[in-house]
Amino acid sequence: MSDAAKTGAKKSGTSKSGARSSGTAKSSTRTPDAGASASGPATGPTDVDPRAYIDSLETPRRRVHGHLLLDIYSEVTGEPPVMWGPTMIGYGTYDYTYASGWSGTYFRSGFAPRKAALSLYGLPQEDDAPELWARFGKHRRGASCVYVNKPEDIDLDVLCELIRIGWESDSPHC
Repeated sequence: MSDAAKTGAKKSGTSKSGARSSGTAKSSTRTPDAGASASGPATGPTDVDPRAYIDSLETPRRRVHGHLLLDIYSEVTGEPPVMWGPTMIGYGTYDYTYASGWSGTYFRSGFAPRKAALSLYGLPQEDDAPELWARFGKHRRGASCVYVNKPEDIDLDVLCELIRIGWESDSPHC
């Protein structure tokens, strides 16, 4: 979730547990006077096994990268991975409510091993850890994530520390 999109959002509660028994997303709602449809968000947790998803990736290098990130995020967060939508792997959850009344649940930290780049979610902003970002390595910033071409382009110890900072933050950075 982009910083701009979070404007007016507030955390209504947090749970660092990624486990879900039903495998379905907590539906997002808007107050009736907000004029929104009752449909929920496009991305929610699924019952797909994250390891099986990574094993199914077309590109062998993305399978290797996906398993590496799966291990790193699992170790740092201490949570089990959960597929969110068809391509994102998330850890933990948090609830949010916008000033408009729109609310929902999203993962606290995670990644997506996409063909063009690895998308990393839940890392702190540069202002929150400038010395780490200076040592992080080659990356690009998106509206709601950090893009890395390959793990060899970054310092994995710094990545672990950035994940930890984002995970322990009271303000999710997705």
